[in-house]
Amino acid sequence: MAVKRVIANKRRKGFLAAVLPWLKRFGWPVGGVIFILWIGAWFCLSGGVARFESSTRQETIKLTASMGFKIENILVEGRARSDGAAIKDILNENKGAPLFAFNPSAAQEKIEKLDWVKTAQVERRLPDTIYVHLEEHMPTVLWQKDKNFRLLDEQGNIINVARLAPFANLIIVMGDDAPKHAPDLVNDLKAEPALIDQINAARWMDGRRWDLILKNGVVVKLPESGPGAALHKLSAAEKNDKIFEKEITEIDMRLPDRITMRTKPGALESYKARQIAAQTEKAI
Repeated sequence: MAVKRVIANKRRKGFLAAVLPWLKRFGWPVGGVIFILWIGAWFCLSGGVARFESSTRQETIKLTASMGFKIENILVEGRARSDGAAIKDILNENKGAPLFAFNPSAAQEKIEKLDWVKTAQVERRLPDTIYVHLEEHMPTVLWQKDKNFRLLDEQGNIINVARLAPFANLIIVMGDDAPKHAPDLVNDLKAEPALIDQINAARWMDGRRWDLILKNGVVVKLPESGPGAALHKLSAAEKNDKIFEKEITEIDMRLPDRITMRTKPGALESYKARQIAAQTEKAI
């Protein structure tokens, strides 16, 4: 019993040693406030707040679930090419699970790592729905580097897909910096839709401009500045004069006031011969 009293007296002394200086210095009211703050700080640092919050959250989730806030529907909008099974695995929530136990931010972060997903919006919609809205990458061109092909979106970003066969009809862009400049070219071509079907590839030249390679093998040299205006002029020339059907190998658009065309070897002599033959037939 004597030992217990000694220990108790030591504890009291230790406690009083911590509190009495506050009381002597600040008085009972202020000392009491400081003591309460000290107790609160100790409670936070010891992990008591975290344990209390976790316990409260779990009880709240159970309560809301009992009130009907359970997952009954998963709604996904905007999905065309994204992997539906992968999205389902990420959500990984069974019907009947508490709606407020679902973490939208964590699910959004995982979904945005999928190949076709550009951005994702994930929400809890009361009382029973998980809503997902996707914005997918739009494939625009194929980038050829060495012997490898990569699919690019409308901003020049690489879309990591294994199968490229469905996109074989897209224009091929070449050059190390081609992805950076491809979006501007695509936007210029959208203004001249009649040209798009005529173009097989585009090569980024000297870090300054594009050479277009038509499906008939003709090379079109676009200017460094104002390529959109040059494409408009080219489209008008094709519409009015059918220049793509002529025996040429190159169309130079680099000078703003003219279109220069290079003929195939022997094409000029062949043209002269046809003109002479036509004149001879008329004379006869």
